[in-house]
Amino acid sequence: MKIKKQHQAYLHGINAIFDAQKETPEFKELDLLALVLERCEKDLGKTLNSRASASELFSGARKLNLNYIRVINKSLKAPTEIFIRDYELQT
Repeated sequence: MKIKKQHQAYLHGINAIFDAQKETPEFKELDLLALVLERCEKDLGKTLNSRASASELFSGARKLNLNYIRVINKSLKAPTEIFIRDYELQT
């Protein structure tokens, strides 16, 4: 799923520069990545009418259910096949 891959890439970027010192380019990048992630989660939360569910989906704590797949499909006009692949939850 493209959104999840982007989310994972952003998290990796955040982890790589997590301890950046203030007023450095890395700190500015960290701040920007955090804003992008927050916006993605917020947008998905609006789409699903639940920011908590969006957060759980992004973190891998929850799987997409049929209703979410339908809502996301309608909103993004993306093929449902990309949402029905099996994947493991994060524990």
